[in-house]
Amino acid sequence: MRAPSTTRILMYGLDADLQTTRELLLKQAGYTTDTADDWLAFTSHLDHGKGEYLLAVLCHTVPKDQRQECERLARDQKIKVFALSTAVGPDDFIQQIAEMVSA
Repeated sequence: MRAPSTTRILMYGLDADLQTTRELLLKQAGYTTDTADDWLAFTSHLDHGKGEYLLAVLCHTVPKDQRQECERLARDQKIKVFALSTAVGPDDFIQQIAEMVSA
């Protein structure tokens, strides 16, 4: 089952290869995604996309203190947060995203 293309997800991570792979997986599953590769890009997406994101995905590559601040900022805008604690396989990643989106 494909996700509605209106489901917007913001991903933040420091590993460009992981970001690209995850973005491709999410787009193939029908999600609309934006990516941020640093703190400024993440906050800029939040500022410009107020109310548009359903979920923020925080990669395990983001330092813990930044992840905590990202979680706070996202939740302040009523955005669900999926903070990865480790790398996950593609199937598990998409399944976990689907569960977060539908919850």
